[in-house]
Amino acid sequence: MLGAAQYFESAFDRFDIEDGGLSTYLATHVCENGSIAGVLESDDWQKVRNMVIFPKRFYDLTEKVSGSLYVTSNGHFEDIVELHNHLRECMEDDDPSLAKMGEKMIEKFVKYWGAPEKMNKMLLISSILDLRNKLEYIGAALEDMFGDENGSEIKDEEVTYMKSIFEEYVAKFSNASRHTSSLSDSSGQTSDSSSSNTSTKSAKVRNRIQIKTNKQDDTGLGGKSKLEKYLSEELEPNDDDNDDEDNFDILSWRKAHSPRYKILS
Repeated sequence: MLGAAQYFESAFDRFDIEDGGLSTYLATHVCENGSIAGVLESDDWQKVRNMVIFPKRFYDLTEKVSGSLYVTSNGHFEDIVELHNHLRECMEDDDPSLAKMGEKMIEKFVKYWGAPEKMNKMLLISSILDLRNKLEYIGAALEDMFGDENGSEIKDEEVTYMKSIFEEYVAKFSNASRHTSSLSDSSGQTSDSSSSNTSTKSAKVRNRIQIKTNKQDDTGLGGKSKLEKYLSEELEPNDDDNDDEDNFDILSWRKAHSPRYKILS
């Protein structure tokens, strides 16, 4: 109702001039808290607009994260950060009502999202794996939310946690490659006896080479893992002025770059 009413400020002003009954009602009506409503003024309309803007952020965020036809996990943390900034701006607003609402909401925010020990680490990892964010955005966002020292500490803990998960996937991928090679060797042993020993040995050697190559591809060369190489590469451009920004298809990017990043993709 407030969203519709805000466009009729001039109509209410004119109605107040032509019908004194409205002014009389507002000047005598007692609100639930015992105060008198009072005549509508320009400041009241600004408060109405603030009230419309405040919940709209929550509505837009709820609608976005509820989407089922596009990827949402990589944007969750960024949405949380933007919501936190929005609440801080509300707390600093000149409108006492809006500032009070922002203060109450940021208490709930800290309760459900803001405390580092309660935040889901996978949300941060999903954001890090967004090639437009990586550690640059995560680090800056955490420092903005929790301060430079605490934010940097949380980021380091997240990187350690992410590396441990990546190493688990590397181990699983290596085991799967060895299992595939074992099946290939067994298949070669039951093949037609007319096959030459030379070709059989060649297949086994090639299988071992393939296993070694797969391991090098994902653990990296020179002691640097693929995860570290991915994080060290430059960020993909993220144009905030581009209305089509949300149309970026991260799954297509992963598919196109899967030959370089088998496990990360």
